[in-house]
This record gives sequence, structure tokens and C-alpha cells, in this order.
Amino acid sequence: MKCLYTNIFIICCILCIFRNLKYIYQILSYYDSVKNKITAYTNFLDDTQFVEKPVDCSHSKFELILGQFRHLHTHMGMIMGFIIEATGQWPTVLGLETPIPLDNNYSKYC
Repeated sequence: MKCLYTNIFIICCILCIFRNLKYIYQILSYYDSVKNKITAYTNFLDDTQFVEKPVDCSHSKFELILGQFRHLHTHMGMIMGFIIEATGQWPTVLGLETPIPLDNNYSKYC
């Protein structure tokens, strides 16, 4: 789940970076809220519950969680495509080891 949290966090930060960090604390607060809800839900489930299907659903809980991860990546790709189309430049992508910049002292594009 750490990878999912990291990706949600990165998307939130990308949105802040391209809005000049105006809403970073509000978005980071929202991120914490979402992370806490996801953690509470996944901690509640045991291994047998991951394979159960919710009522009137053809997918297991595990498939639904992975589906959200895939959906998140689809949006991330779309956001990056819009940025590249609008600017003609590739946004800088932070790896897992690079700290999120909290000021404007960084390069937004590669």
C-alpha cells in the first residue's frame, strides 16, 4: 500500500507545483485524510476478505483496490499529457528518494 500512498501524494504535489504551491497544505491535509481512510479499511480486512466480492459486484475487494490504483495511474498519465501538450516540455518526475519541494527552488521541467 505504500506505493499507492506515494503515487497519491505525488499527484497531489504535481497539482500544487503547477499551481505555484498555493494550495499545498490544503491538498496535503486531504492526502492525509484519504491515506487514513485507506489504511483503516485495509487494516480491517484479513486475507480471506480480500477475495470476497461485495454484494452485487463481479469483482473481489482486492480487484477493486487494484482497479483504483490503475485508475489513479490513468489520471496521472492524462495530467502529464496535458502538461506536455500545453508547454511542449516534460515535467520533472520525482522518484521515491527525492524529497517533495516545498518552495519554488526547483526545475519544473526536465
